[in-house]
Amino acid sequence: MPANKNYKQRWDNAWVSEFLPLLPQGVDTPVGDQAARLSVGQAQRVAVARALLNPCSLLLLDEPAASLDAHSEQRVMEALNAASLRQTTLMVTHQLEDLADWDVIWVMQDGRIIEQGRYAELSVAGGPFATLLAHRQEEI
Repeated sequence: MPANKNYKQRWDNAWVSEFLPLLPQGVDTPVGDQAARLSVGQAQRVAVARALLNPCSLLLLDEPAASLDAHSEQRVMEALNAASLRQTTLMVTHQLEDLADWDVIWVMQDGRIIEQGRYAELSVAGGPFATLLAHRQEEI
């Protein structure tokens, strides 16, 4: 692994450093179907860390914390939130609590945007987002 402090920090932020020394090919270990004995959560954390290492104009995230335990999810989401300040980020998620600080939320149904706005506005507007949020609170 390169000695670059920024590189190591990104791995730490994605909560990968704890198992990185165990990976057979280190940071180059495959994470897809050919993954070498990685759990789904570990593979997801490696993928997030790689995305953080390669800033781009648009970061597209699809349920980036879906397979993570609560502690790992918190660390990964903090890192992704910080990254979103440096680039345009589009995140698909059912984890509504992760959206509180994002600029715009789009609520979709049947492939169409049915509501959009900021978390604070949508959570009290009485629309689909508020309904989803209420159902989420009932589940907890």
